[in-house]
Amino acid sequence: MTYIQIGNITISSLWLAVFLGLSTAYLFLRFVLRRPLHDWYWNAFFLYFIIWKFSYIVFEFPMFVKTPLSALYFSGGIRGHILAISIVIVYLFLRMRKKDSTFKREGLNVLILFFISFEFIYHLLEQNLFVIYAQILLIILGVGIHIFWKRQGKQNEKVLLLLLFFGQLVIKILFQTFFSTTTWTFSLLALLFFIFLETKEKKVEIWNLKQFRLPFLALIAFSILFLLLQPSFPDGGVEAKGTKTEKAAVGYLAPDFELTTLDGKTVRLSDYRGKKLIVNFWASWCPPCRSEMPHMQAFYEKQNQNQIEILAVNLTTKDDGIEKVQQFVSDFGLTFPIPSDEEGKVGKIYPSVSIPTSYFIDSKGIIRGKIVGPMDQETMKKMIKHME
Repeated sequence: MTYIQIGNITISSLWLAVFLGLSTAYLFLRFVLRRPLHDWYWNAFFLYFIIWKFSYIVFEFPMFVKTPLSALYFSGGIRGHILAISIVIVYLFLRMRKKDSTFKREGLNVLILFFISFEFIYHLLEQNLFVIYAQILLIILGVGIHIFWKRQGKQNEKVLLLLLFFGQLVIKILFQTFFSTTTWTFSLLALLFFIFLETKEKKVEIWNLKQFRLPFLALIAFSILFLLLQPSFPDGGVEAKGTKTEKAAVGYLAPDFELTTLDGKTVRLSDYRGKKLIVNFWASWCPPCRSEMPHMQAFYEKQNQNQIEILAVNLTTKDDGIEKVQQFVSDFGLTFPIPSDEEGKVGKIYPSVSIPTSYFIDSKGIIRGKIVGPMDQETMKKMIKHME
């Protein structure tokens, strides 16, 4: 997962894809299919967001007590996601029981359109070109089926959307992302819709429709063909160039530097070659830094320091004095190395538009990722795992 900077705000590609996916699904239904969405759509979205966001207080209560403002920067993570989805499912189930005709008519449509839009946008932001090619072919296949059915006078919107849904699942299987959070979330919601809207009302017997079976078999054949062609397409992701640059950049060798820590030890970046390294830039007056440091210390304590290390470089020229820095370190009980950039040279080599800013460096000394903004433990785990 990458992080995208918009001004001084950093947002993950995942959540940008969620927002754009919801917007795409809404615009498609509103202006292409010309069907208005009622309050259940927005209620479910805001219910999920509020629970997911503020479940951080429940799951990370000790961190919240240390730095209450951390609730503004962090969320409940995967546990918050599970809690929010569970409550949204209960809400949707209650709407079903009320026999809300608008919900029954549009619920599955919104879910599938959002799923396809989200997956396409997310992989576009991640630059996973091969997955994007597969999704473009899936969309072309869907448009072709729609045109064919329209000419035959056998249009069935629900069957087409289900075909696209299964097609999206096939793509996730091909690219080994089937057992992901997004897959089981969307599959669970789709199953909920299908069970309570189709089998209960018995309006469409999907599995007995020839109109469904033939395209579904074509979809399976298409996926097998695509699997066979897979090696001929380029792979996405960050290319490790292994060359030096004057300023730090993702994909290049991390520029070396030498600094002195608060306890008087001299450290060089190159001394940590062979370890995965987080180089964090911070200042004691920075509120997001105060929210991030307890998470960083907790993460550090769980790691094997022979494999993973943290260098928290204090931007001393931009801070309020060495006494404030020492007090900050003491207050949070930080045990990882704290080098001081007393001349501001390292801060210029490793650009920080805003702080905190963190660079993730692999065991070969290549920068694999950069995050502008505070990180929680879950983000650090994901970024470190991405370097494996």
